[in-house]
Amino acid sequence: VAVAAVLLGREKARPRVFVAIGIAGIGMVLVGLTGGDGSGHVVPLGALLAIASSAWYAGYLLAGERIVKNVEPLVLGCLIATGGAIGFSAGSAVLGQFQFEFSAKALLWFALSALFSTVFAVTAIMAGIDRLGPSLGGLLTTFETPSTIVYATIVFGERLAPLQWLGAGLVLAAVVAVQLPNLRTATVSAG
Repeated sequence: VAVAAVLLGREKARPRVFVAIGIAGIGMVLVGLTGGDGSGHVVPLGALLAIASSAWYAGYLLAGERIVKNVEPLVLGCLIATGGAIGFSAGSAVLGQFQFEFSAKALLWFALSALFSTVFAVTAIMAGIDRLGPSLGGLLTTFETPSTIVYATIVFGERLAPLQWLGAGLVLAAVVAVQLPNLRTATVSAG
């Protein structure tokens, strides 16, 4: 996102952001490559899909930056979630996979996931992009990696290798480090 924003002339290149992106990237690689048996085996199709997903997400954030200037983040988040629900429902129906044979507990988890992991998350990232710009907003979304790790540990009982914990720590450190100048500037301005 940061590279595209700079190349498109939407933001100035900020060395601190690019260093933080590198640190977060190393952290995500440590989380991904040191899991399971620790062999670091990479499935080429999986890696290609991950790279394509990242490129798509960068485009999504850059487009979101333009749209959020004219639409309130909450309204935009609801529109995105509704569009996703319609699209996935239609796709499931066409593939013959549309079903509701789930327990009440499963439906509760689906609803909570939709509200927090989709509506709240999309609204928050759009509000963040509106206030911070796409590069910093995109960097802050890397917080999703350690959050997912904690979630998988608590809910699914997954165990993490020490290098995975280190990777998650690097992601968090990158997010905090890139925010420190803003916090200092806000403190000086307020004082």
